[in-house]
Amino acid sequence: MKRHLNSFSKHLASLLRTLVAGLLGTLLTSLAMQAHASFHLWDINELYSNANGSVQFIEFFTTSNGQEFLNSGGATLTSTNSGATQTHLFNFPGDLSGPTANKFFLVGTAGLSAAPGGVTPDFVVPDGFLFNAGGTLDFGPGADVLTYAALPSGGILSMNRDGTSGVNSPTNFNGQTGSIVPLPGAAWLFGSGLFGLVGMARRKATIAS
Repeated sequence: MKRHLNSFSKHLASLLRTLVAGLLGTLLTSLAMQAHASFHLWDINELYSNANGSVQFIEFFTTSNGQEFLNSGGATLTSTNSGATQTHLFNFPGDLSGPTANKFFLVGTAGLSAAPGGVTPDFVVPDGFLFNAGGTLDFGPGADVLTYAALPSGGILSMNRDGTSGVNSPTNFNGQTGSIVPLPGAAWLFGSGLFGLVGMARRKATIAS
């Protein structure tokens, strides 16, 4: 009788171990799939700002699929200055659409699409979201954190993830790419003078009438 009880106990213990191992494996697989089908595998790839912060962009890149769930996954983007005295927070208002493997997406100011050589950002942040003198970007929170030095000035160069500089090359999720070309000072002066002449002509026409 004891022999049968011992045999039954061993068999029951083996079944319990198998059951626990199976449940644990299922749980770990589920957690891994949830982490993969989210947004955590995007990396901050490129940063750009003009002198006054009206044209800025943050480019992201991933090699993985299943990373489109920015809004439904609760993703945020926090920008903090180098002295940690100012912080800007952005909550993604929507998800991306379609496969994400080897894709970019673009966060930028409204002025990005209107700038010569600019492209339409996938998500729009207020002017001055990046700190030109340097700071930290936290995407996630905690999925990717990048601390950067002073951004390149002059309007042509951007900062790569590794801190090196190169000609800016914003690319959005649809694959639209560009390179912002700042207007030279003479062009700005010409434009300002032209608007001034138009305004004077309009005023004279109003007075004459």
